[in-house]
Amino acid sequence: SVDISAGELTVFEQYQAAIAAAERTIYIENQALGCPHTIKAMYQALGRGVDVTVLTPSIANEFMKVARKDPRSKQFFERFEALGDYPNYALMGIGSPDAGGKLRDIYVHAKAAVIDDAWVTIGSCNVGARSFFGDT
Repeated sequence: SVDISAGELTVFEQYQAAIAAAERTIYIENQALGCPHTIKAMYQALGRGVDVTVLTPSIANEFMKVARKDPRSKQFFERFEALGDYPNYALMGIGSPDAGGKLRDIYVHAKAAVIDDAWVTIGSCNVGARSFFGDT
């Protein structure tokens, strides 16, 4: 049997290992990207020349909106925003025109990632500290 009394971290560990092993591409589709460890791993991958694409909701959920206003989260969001300084990084949201032609957000609720077409995950865990270390 496996002792998980201190928490179950395999989803976090798998993401970290896969991002660290990436050689060409990282594609993450997730409702939330809120883990400093993952942001750091993405910086390292970008520095190796890996193309990183992240698809999230165009309009942040309420949890992220509140966190964005919290001074304790300032450093995290500054690091997250600075990923955009890399030409091989893309952060995207998706939308679709309604009947009147107005663009409407499509809320991404997926929890999927593909790395180098060699590793894939589809699950129920957000790429966030709360999900990695508390909810899973």
